[in-house]
Amino acid sequence: MARQLQDKWLIGVSLYALGECARNYEHDFPRAQSLLANCLASARNSGDNWLTILALYSLAWNARLLGDWQLVTDFLEEALALGQEIGEVWLSAAIVDQLGEQAFLKSDYVHAKALYDTGLKLRRELRDQAAVAGSLNNLGKVAYAERDYAQAKTLFEESLALFDELGQQESVAILSHNLGYVAVRQKRYAQARSYFGQGLELFRRLENSAGIANCISGLASIAVESGNYPYAARLLGASENLLPSQDAFFSPTDKAEHEQSLLTTRQALGDAEFEQLLKQGRAFSLDMVMAYLKS
Repeated sequence: MARQLQDKWLIGVSLYALGECARNYEHDFPRAQSLLANCLASARNSGDNWLTILALYSLAWNARLLGDWQLVTDFLEEALALGQEIGEVWLSAAIVDQLGEQAFLKSDYVHAKALYDTGLKLRRELRDQAAVAGSLNNLGKVAYAERDYAQAKTLFEESLALFDELGQQESVAILSHNLGYVAVRQKRYAQARSYFGQGLELFRRLENSAGIANCISGLASIAVESGNYPYAARLLGASENLLPSQDAFFSPTDKAEHEQSLLTTRQALGDAEFEQLLKQGRAFSLDMVMAYLKS
């Protein structure tokens, strides 16, 4: 009997590993779905709750890549219920965060905040400072989306301080960018410029083109708010030129901020001048952008 259980466990773990490889390295999402579904069946058959949770969590990620958002929620909620039943805190915290993101992407901010709050509590129990910082950032994004900029500022600042203490420079850069937008909304333009500049410099060191583009878009938003539309148009063009893809914005909120800057600048300049200046910006190299920012 022990040998049979061991064989079932090995089969389940092997199917899980093959499913992860199919998704992450081969990008064959249908094959990954099939392998992980077989892993889930095997885990349930052997009574392995931990592997069952892992399979459900991985299936949720795969469903997300396939664009089946309802299936994502179904898998995550089942995994969370089982995790809570067996007292699995670490995976439960990860699942709660994913459910929070699902709610956030649907603009269900009340539900997202409740889930992120639960995730933060679990992360604090685990004393995982990096994860605590991530949860604070998530809650900051919800506060920003709800236009509670004072609360967003507090949460982002606490998150940044933790990431800085841990030496996680990419996360520090992201939080600097987030605080830049908060400062813009609070009309603290000098501080916004400083935050975006800090993020831009860190992203340059890390050679993170998406981060660079997001910070340049943030700097353009300051120019828009200040009424310097020609300057904003060139920066918006430069940001789009450096952005690896339209999916490389940090969040839907950042993409919406960029699109609003484009719309406001176009309306202020008129189509012809706007397109001409945007085209000029799109021709900028990173060195040219950096020089332009100092002009």
